[in-house]
Amino acid sequence: AVVSTQSTGLTGVGMYTSLFEDPADTPAPVKQPTKAERREEKRQEKIERHTLIVERGIARWDPHNDPNATGDAFKTVFVSRINYDTREEKLRREFEEYGYIRRIHMVKSAMDDKPRGYAFIEYETEKGYRGDRGVSGTDTETCTEC
Repeated sequence: AVVSTQSTGLTGVGMYTSLFEDPADTPAPVKQPTKAERREEKRQEKIERHTLIVERGIARWDPHNDPNATGDAFKTVFVSRINYDTREEKLRREFEEYGYIRRIHMVKSAMDDKPRGYAFIEYETEKGYRGDRGVSGTDTETCTEC
């Protein structure tokens, strides 16, 4: 049997062009940011968040009402690289031979109350601090923020 292959009369899209929207009414294309632009945007947001946190911290910071920032900087010794197992009594015993100690502040982590490895030793007199400079094996300097 012979099958007839007649064209079904296909036409182009020319007759539908009147249904297309007017180019004047077409919205502007939306530009998607590139990976580098997204990365830069995240970096800027992070900088802005950090700046805000720092500004809030500065606004709340009051060194005159800080209970840990008492004392005279000219009578205070900063001791670093302390073994984490060292107790305040041992520090007092080692440094008291140079003068009477008013206060020892061993800095501890706020989260888990573990020692951070440094301390501030405040002497009663400036003479006690000055006598401390000759200790071998220790590196001492005044604390200007106490």
